[in-house]
Amino acid sequence: MIHLLPYMLLGALLSFFLSTLTLPTVPAASVEAFFYKAPTSLGIKTTAKSLVVAEVSPGQEPKIIFGKNPDEVMPIASLTKLMSLVILLDNEDRIPEEVEMSVDDEAKDEPEAQRIPVVRGEKVRGQDLLAISLIYSANNAVRALVRASGLDQEMLVAQMNKKAWELGMQDTHFVD
Repeated sequence: MIHLLPYMLLGALLSFFLSTLTLPTVPAASVEAFFYKAPTSLGIKTTAKSLVVAEVSPGQEPKIIFGKNPDEVMPIASLTKLMSLVILLDNEDRIPEEVEMSVDDEAKDEPEAQRIPVVRGEKVRGQDLLAISLIYSANNAVRALVRASGLDQEMLVAQMNKKAWELGMQDTHFVD
């Protein structure tokens, strides 16, 4: 069964980053001329450290329209969580019915915005942890799901890198 939710969330994440862009207003008649006048910036103002805007058509190589530090190696933050969940969803039978939270899942050393409050021994439905992981981007919910799935970190990272390659993300490499 193909699950589109993680891919839709990747699209939503990309949309969020693109929504931080401020594009200049250009009369329709001069759009083509405008793009050729300023090929390095296109008049885009952004606070992003790095970004790439590309036109993607099925069966064709992406056409890069704009890039800001496109080759700079950057931390991939939430993409790690999303890719972890893609791996779990690709192996749906690994998502447990119920997960007993452990002391490691309390994640007291993480910022409050990136974790859910849990109590050791508390039982949480696997589907609820999946939703929490996606909606709240909770690191400890993802870790609990992975732990309960039986995947160890090395296996998970290997599968994440394989999936990244399959998705055409050849410059993406997960370590932990």
